Amino acid sequence: MRYINKIVILSFFFILNPISAQAVCEKFESIKKAFKEDNIESVCELDLRNQNLNALPDNIGSLVNLEILHVENNKLTSLPESIAYCKKLVRVHLDNNAFTVFPEVLLFSEHLEKLSMNNNGLTTLPQTFGKLKHLKYLSLMNNQLTTLPKQIGKLKKLNYLNLISNDLTELPPNLYDMNQLENLYLGSNDQLKIADDIYEMRRLVRLSLSGIGLEKISTEIKNLKNLKWLSISSNKLEKLPDEICELKELEALFIGFNHITKLPAKFEELKKLKKISLADLDLGTTIENEIRNAFPEAEIEF
Repeated sequence: MRYINKIVILSFFFILNPISAQAVCEKFESIKKAFKEDNIESVCELDLRNQNLNALPDNIGSLVNLEILHVENNKLTSLPESIAYCKKLVRVHLDNNAFTVFPEVLLFSEHLEKLSMNNNGLTTLPQTFGKLKHLKYLSLMNNQLTTLPKQIGKLKKLNYLNLISNDLTELPPNLYDMNQLENLYLGSNDQLKIADDIYEMRRLVRLSLSGIGLEKISTEIKNLKNLKWLSISSNKLEKLPDEICELKELEALFIGFNHITKLPAKFEELKKLKKISLADLDLGTTIENEIRNAFPEAEIEF
């Protein structure tokens, strides 16, 4: 309610200062230039990366034609509440700042399609996160998230989700129902328990499960027939199921830093492999030579 009340008050400013819908779309890299009276209607992209900023201008909401905001590599801990009036925002990049609390004012950005908040200090997301119903791309890599809100399952357009290097231990059950997801990165959550439901996410093209303590890959991995990129390195795997060889679209496979000593008998049938990482596996010279001969054009790491 506190955001709603303040935004109602802020609305009087923008009613008294109407901005024409006729504007030339331009990119600005300076706060001073962007907020000049002659430019304010033209700002559709604001790039303020690497400017040592502690805060954004309180009147950023006057940039009603703003579509893309870059503020990576600054010192931001919050966003001005007037940003709720940037109704055309579709892309927001907040990587490498000092956010420890998610800026809930972004939940008013109803057309937001891409949000990146890598390398901050977030520990939770708001329970109302599902309001971002047009979100297609969400990257929260290298934060301190311990849980995800159930409403994340309401992001029906989400195609890309990166949660690498957090402190997650489980995922909301409805996340596995997000069948529109094609890119899912869950690596380096070393206590994360993955339900077998993940093998029903049949649209996945790229999947990272590295460094999460996996001891076994289910035979149901055969369902992920669209996979082109799979990383299951740095786990506790002792073998791979034969069914992994049914992933005929695989182009990149990372299985190094496990306890695997042999590969499935039909491994050579993964004809589309262009990159194979077998780093630190005790396969022996014979198997290594067989792999080199089977994939002469692939980039192979032993």
